[in-house]
Amino acid sequence: MPKEKSCGAVLYTVIAGIRHYVLVINDNGGNCTIPKGHVEGNETEKETALREIFEETNINPEFVDGFRKQITIQNGIKEIVFFIAKYENQNPKCDPNEHDEIMVLPFEEALAAITWEHTKEVLREAERFLAGL
Repeated sequence: MPKEKSCGAVLYTVIAGIRHYVLVINDNGGNCTIPKGHVEGNETEKETALREIFEETNINPEFVDGFRKQITIQNGIKEIVFFIAKYENQNPKCDPNEHDEIMVLPFEEALAAITWEHTKEVLREAERFLAGL
């Protein structure tokens, strides 16, 4: 059983008819990833995802129904649950206590920027899911 659990979401907006994804670059090694963080107390997975997204980006998104991707990393020690969330008419703002930088990029650029292959696969699955809506 995993000892650590995080939740987050593939966060996106549409700019000029093209989906753009929000990525954060963290200060512990400059890794580029999808907004996520640790579950606190009795939070639900979605409560954690919304709190972490707001803490990391200052965005209040809405979930897109029907997508939940769970991955396990670090030899089964850590479980991460991802949803998809959309925002409109909000500007991401980086909290320097959380991350060094926020990027809003179209799919191919976002995919190239992400550090870990397992996170790239989450983005690929989210893009396929959204393309099918």
